[in-house]
Amino acid sequence: MMLIGGGSTPPEAMQRFISLAGGPDALILILAFSSEDADAAGKRSVDFWKENGARNVQHGVDNLPALIEKSKGIYLPGGDQNRFFERFSDQSPVADAMRKALAKGAVVGGTSAGCSLMGEMMPTGAAPAPFKKGGAPVSKGLGLLPGIIADQHFLARDRLMRLITAVIERPNLTGIGIEERSWAVVTGRQLEVGGGQAIVVKALAKARSKGDLLGCDRLELKALYEGDRVRL
Repeated sequence: MMLIGGGSTPPEAMQRFISLAGGPDALILILAFSSEDADAAGKRSVDFWKENGARNVQHGVDNLPALIEKSKGIYLPGGDQNRFFERFSDQSPVADAMRKALAKGAVVGGTSAGCSLMGEMMPTGAAPAPFKKGGAPVSKGLGLLPGIIADQHFLARDRLMRLITAVIERPNLTGIGIEERSWAVVTGRQLEVGGGQAIVVKALAKARSKGDLLGCDRLELKALYEGDRVRL
């Protein structure tokens, strides 16, 4: 899987994605349903991928489950992750087809909102209240990365505290933050930073609270850059 943190997508990330999918002729499917106008966004994304060397790119609108299952690469552009779930639930045939495609060896990736969709849970985008109960609202993601919550633009939009708060309240989750113009590849339980910066954060103790305040005695935060590999 590939996680991209938003902003302009580095060409190196696109080349790695194309390679993981099987080369320039592999079918790459764009699912632009986080965008307000999915059709227009899908067409723009198709053009962008073709400009970067992919020759067999489609954007999905009809008969999606069958199209997803035969694709070698599935890519989710940015927008608003909540908008994706206004159309498809995490238990929809589309989400199920994505999990099946991933299990069969397809590469699945996303940028910005598309990145956050990958996790078991995802940030909702509601205003955060760091280190307070309920201070990092989340909802279900697609579950393509079990036990993970992924956030993006995490330095550019000052989202580090949001991610840490989410993990403190949910110590069963590992938080991944990807900065803008940064990307990482997840294979099994290993994360490799392909470019830019990323963080991985875990709560190693249960949350404490006093009133609406949150505390945690043991946090692990790894600050990563290009070439780093860590176990999740």
